[in-house]
Amino acid sequence: TVVYQRYYFGLCPDWAEDISRIRESNLYLLAGADIPWIEDVGQRDNKKARDELQVLFREELRTRNLKFISLSGSMDNRLATASGYLKKILTT
Repeated sequence: TVVYQRYYFGLCPDWAEDISRIRESNLYLLAGADIPWIEDVGQRDNKKARDELQVLFREELRTRNLKFISLSGSMDNRLATASGYLKKILTT
């Protein structure tokens, strides 16, 4: 939400920034933009915005020192990466 607010409106209200810090997750899954762009009228922006937002999401996660893993490749590969990582967390 914070990244979207900044991207589309140029700023994010302080209250939204505050809430985002209070409600941080233990792990974020950052889905890569390496799959074909499919237009979803009324729901998604465009390929250029997707690529720009991908950079901004990664920067925000790093700036705030939040734990994340990047998912890339086919949907099967993304699922295998995410589930494998989660299994490690849950079994240790």
